[in-house]
Parts: sequence; C-alpha cells; structure tokens
Amino acid sequence: MVAVRICRIPNRSPRKNTAVQRISRIGDSIRLPLFRRRRYRGRIAVIGSPSHFAEKSIGFAATGDDTGTVTCVREAVEADIPVLREIERAAGEPFARVGMIEIAEDEPPSVEALRGYLEAGRAWVVEEDGAVVAYLVADLIDGNAHIDQVSVRPELRGRGLGKLLIDRLVAWARERGLAAITLTTFTEVPWNGPYYARIGFRQLPPEERTPGLRAVCAAEAAHGLERWPRTCMRAEVSAWQAG
Repeated sequence: MVAVRICRIPNRSPRKNTAVQRISRIGDSIRLPLFRRRRYRGRIAVIGSPSHFAEKSIGFAATGDDTGTVTCVREAVEADIPVLREIERAAGEPFARVGMIEIAEDEPPSVEALRGYLEAGRAWVVEEDGAVVAYLVADLIDGNAHIDQVSVRPELRGRGLGKLLIDRLVAWARERGLAAITLTTFTEVPWNGPYYARIGFRQLPPEERTPGLRAVCAAEAAHGLERWPRTCMRAEVSAWQAG
C-alpha cells in the first residue's frame, strides 16, 4: 500500500512559480501544500475547488496506484447523468443473484432527480482513467447529510471506491458543521448493512429515528422495499475514520 496525501488547493487561481500547478488533464503531475495525510488503498488524494482545474470540473481528485490506474473523485456534472443511470442499473444486477429480483429491476433515479442533486452540489463521482465508475448523491435530512444512493460498478466492488465517496461526503458535512451521516439500507445484504457497519455506521433503533428518517422509511415501505429487512444507520462526523 502506498502512502496517501490529501491536499487542499488554496482559494485562488494557480499561477506559475507557485506551489500549485494547473491540471490540464487527469494524471498531470501537481505540487500542492500538504494539509493532512490519509491512506486510500494506494491512491494519492487531492481536495480542491473545481475552478482550479482546466478541462475537467474536479472537486476532489485521487491519483496514482501501483497498477498505474488514475482515480479521481469529483463533483458530478450534467454530462455524467446518463452514466450514473447506467451505473445504477449495473449495480442492481448482484441483487438478482440473492433473489431480490425487484430490486435488480428497479428503475434508476430519473434524470430530473439526479439533476436536482447536481444543482444542489450534493453529487460526486469516481473516475478511473477518465471513466465514471461510481457515484454518490446525498440529501439533507433533519440537519444531517443523508446518503440517498451510493453505487459502484459491480466488477469494481471491494476496492474502496464507495468508501472514498463517503469520505468525501463526510468532509463536505464537516465543512458545514453537520453532526452526522445517515442512510437506510438492507440489513442482510452483505454489501449493504454489514458493509456500512464495518466502516463506522451503527443501526438506529426506532426511538432514535428523526421525523425525516421516519418519512424516508415510510416512503420506502410504500415502494415495497420492506419486503426485505431494512434499517436506518448513522455515523458521527466527529468520529469518522477516513481512508
């Protein structure tokens, strides 16, 4: 595993002879002032504002692993929407293999719904070698960030891409003074509830669920999702372990 550096780009346009070099394409070499260190499974991560990157609108980038793959996490843009819907369809396929055919065949979020997340600044994607392979969209519910959907192409599961996206959401929430990240999920699907428990989420008993979370659960029940055991989960931003 390669040590990872997380850096923040100063809030100004890059100029020659400074510590920041303009990125003209993903994979260009850069020098950035170091703010803190993390490990991201062999990747180097860079946090910054999209205005500091040329050609690509990147809000959070990760580059470099020992296989030569270039990975970045950035804010989603309009052109990503068709790909996000494709990823959602692909991410549903493993559910068919565990007998959850209805989930596998469920329609992905609509173009309008995804556009709403983009316009609110609450949508991020993972790119690998320029191809979008995972995404996360989030809501605000009762003063916390809520993961509405996080999906990774099935063939790339197990590489930490979903965790990288959640780390980005936690950083976003911390910057805004939000206390927690919440989500709803299936309890018996290995890549759902058990996975979230491993990375730091805990199940919320009914008495701890806020009105907004109860409304989400009610909407999911009306959609038929409670045919399989589901739960609400929460992770505290202050206790989150990135990387």
